[in-house]
Amino acid sequence: MGSGKGSPEYWVAVVKPGRILYEMGGVTENIARRKWVLG
Repeated sequence: MGSGKGSPEYWVAVVKPGRILYEMGGVTENIARRKWVLG
């Protein structure tokens, strides 16, 4: 009972009020990190 071995159907994250969440697609991780620094 409850061994937790099933495949996840979705991911969740707790985002508190006042926190800004960004999602980037179609770029490498290196480019995304540089864009954060350049802001």
